[in-house]
Amino acid sequence: MAPVHDLSSRMPTAAEVTQMIETRAFKVVYQPIVDIQGPGGERSTVGYEALSRFANGSPPAWFSAASKAGLRVGLELAAIRSAIAGFRSAPKSAYLALNSSVETLCSPFLLDSLDGIAPNRVVLELPEDTVIESYERTKFHIDRLVGRGYRLAMDDLARGRIDLWYLVRLRPSIIKIDLSMIRDIDVDPSKQSLVNGLKLLGEVLRAEVVAEGIEREGELEHLQHLGVQFGQGYLLGSPGPLETVVPGRAGNHRQRAGRGRLSGVRG
Repeated sequence: MAPVHDLSSRMPTAAEVTQMIETRAFKVVYQPIVDIQGPGGERSTVGYEALSRFANGSPPAWFSAASKAGLRVGLELAAIRSAIAGFRSAPKSAYLALNSSVETLCSPFLLDSLDGIAPNRVVLELPEDTVIESYERTKFHIDRLVGRGYRLAMDDLARGRIDLWYLVRLRPSIIKIDLSMIRDIDVDPSKQSLVNGLKLLGEVLRAEVVAEGIEREGELEHLQHLGVQFGQGYLLGSPGPLETVVPGRAGNHRQRAGRGRLSGVRG
């Protein structure tokens, strides 16, 4: 097939998305998800979120183009297969978080794409642009996956379109709070109240709460003060190849996260 040309000023075409699905000419990076409440300030990596990176064009552009072409499920399944293939050398104690639309969660091809990793090590994240058109159908497929041992996460809570009613009814195992609520939380009382409320809701639902987009020590310290158990963000680790983000590959799996803001773009 012809190569994908520069996409800096346009959306990928349906043909280019099809080619990307067939060739998987993208790379997968992994960002640590960290327990920020360890004794003595010690932080332990509990999982990794898989993120797709494209040589030409942004991840949102590719997945948006795939949606418009009716190919989003195909592109997401290709990304899931690549993420699992690249995760084989990860610590067995770590889980893998995979972004998945409702359509992909309901796809008959999803289970085949998840082959190669134990279900209890997989978290399927519903993204912020999720629109649940059929609650009963979605609940049926989620229950089927949960029954097999997979876990569900609601991603980017407080930014997207996910109705809190669905949050209560679908009862995810993990709630991820959007970075827009985390940024400058140490100086914004309204964000502090909202995040504390979501943390309490997580306790009622028996769901883990992950604060996304942590970039400053002040934000981290306030989240620790609020009792938020888990965090993700450049302060705790940038997305990268698995061999560069797994702490202590030569020794212990535990780490102390470094200070300072780390550059990059979350996708």
